[in-house]
Amino acid sequence: MIETTDTVETLEILKNTHFVRLPRGSFWMGTDDDKARDREKPRHEVTIDYDI
Repeated sequence: MIETTDTVETLEILKNTHFVRLPRGSFWMGTDDDKARDREKPRHEVTIDYDI
């Protein structure tokens, strides 16, 4: 696997990640901020049909 800067950065973030339960429902994810990374765009609504 070829590691990219994003891959290394993601792995560093995940080292300290804690998972939480998500109840079903809708929430907003992402941003429309001009300074945000492309992978964070666009802001969009996410709907989860079941508890995770």
